[in-house]
Amino acid sequence: MNIIFLHRVWPVYGGGETVTICLANEMVKRGFKVHIAYFKDSDSSKEIPFIDARIKAHRIGNIKFNELSGDFFINKTDAKLASEGLISLIKQYDINIVHNQWWPVEFLQGVHQQTNAKIVKTLHMDVDIKKAFDFSGAKGKIIKLFYPLYRMAEKRKNIWRCNKYYKYSDCFNFLAPCFLRSYASLSGKREDDPKLNFVYNPLVFNQAISQEERKKKENIVLVVGRLSERHKKITRILESWKVVEQDSRFATWKLQIVGDGESRGMYEDIIKRNHLKRVEMLGFRQPLPYYKKAKIFLMTSAYEGFSMSLIESQQNGVPLIVMDSFESLHEVVTNGENGIIVKDGDVAEFTENLKKLMLNDNLRNRLADKGLETCQRFTVSNLVDKWETIYNGLMKQ
Repeated sequence: MNIIFLHRVWPVYGGGETVTICLANEMVKRGFKVHIAYFKDSDSSKEIPFIDARIKAHRIGNIKFNELSGDFFINKTDAKLASEGLISLIKQYDINIVHNQWWPVEFLQGVHQQTNAKIVKTLHMDVDIKKAFDFSGAKGKIIKLFYPLYRMAEKRKNIWRCNKYYKYSDCFNFLAPCFLRSYASLSGKREDDPKLNFVYNPLVFNQAISQEERKKKENIVLVVGRLSERHKKITRILESWKVVEQDSRFATWKLQIVGDGESRGMYEDIIKRNHLKRVEMLGFRQPLPYYKKAKIFLMTSAYEGFSMSLIESQQNGVPLIVMDSFESLHEVVTNGENGIIVKDGDVAEFTENLKKLMLNDNLRNRLADKGLETCQRFTVSNLVDKWETIYNGLMKQ
């Protein structure tokens, strides 16, 4: 079976690229021939994870499409160059499956007409992404007044985007069953529509943390993710940490933030302005060593798809505190059993739970033990089994 994954940036950018690398490494072990089509090389200063040499990457040049752009306004010249480049690769390498991770549908025009390849689209975010707003102050009151109208327009745009993917794909895949149900409900389609399916994101690391490694953990609270405030809302964590630093009981603890992105400068300004002494901005790094050392993991995102950092934390014995802002969270975390879920946007409750977890070794260990057990559902072997079934089904159509 010959597969080509579609990305904007390769090989390092965010969770989507990490997922593809993980899946592709497993697929070539099984005898698949795997290719990547992309537009832009990632920052050469970033550490590259292991990529099996049998995976072939092909850069399609002269595409000006910004990796941060949405799917609303598409440059026709870019679309033409991308689709021509993709069709050429499909024909040259006899591609059976085009697995679209991050390309807009306009970049796939002609694939069905000129090739026999089947198109799979994976939606990496919630179906109806809700932009987060600050409703405090005079400006916030005005925003709140017009928010219902904004949400109506936002929902229409989100469903319009999903319907485009549905129409132009042979399989429209979601990262969790809750997202499939949400799309079916919002679009009027049946949940058992044969075009619709779901496959979770996989565990990236080969093995779970050992008991000996767990004994070496340090007083570290960890954040891992792209530094994008509109998405990750790390200002909430810094607000919470400011309270923690003022409490002498936590003088030996520090906050580590692993990741990079467009909001890094803003976070550094907040740290400086609030005189936070025990926050380390570590930039983009492979996160495994930091998971192994950390005792607590935090997430305050405005939205997520299926967060890999949650299951990566669990695989490394790190208990979670997460704001309840995205549906798929509940596929991973059961509150009080393998993590702590806090009301979305409630920084005071978040801070109290953080303090509670920092002070209670037994609670941390109990949550971590259960997380190590439950995350085993997401092994890459299990998930590639499902992808193989989906691919084979499409090729028989």
